[in-house]
Amino acid sequence: MSTEKRQRQKAARQARLEAEQKSQKRNRLLKRVAAVVVVVAVVVDGMLFAAVHAEPAQFAGLALFGVVLAAIAYRTGRLG
Repeated sequence: MSTEKRQRQKAARQARLEAEQKSQKRNRLLKRVAAVVVVVAVVVDGMLFAAVHAEPAQFAGLALFGVVLAAIAYRTGRLG
């Protein structure tokens, strides 16, 4: 095997390795972003739950209850 061919193969392996590392970094970032989006959605859902019930004195408790219900629905994939 010639020296040039070995160098090309080595460069190709290096390029594949770099591409795989970039892909892994991108996947980790997307997982983090998805987790943050879910948390924000659950909190907003809890606030909407409290707002829909229109009980100003019980807003905090209803919001917390709504967050718990939204988290359970997200984790189980079911509403009932």
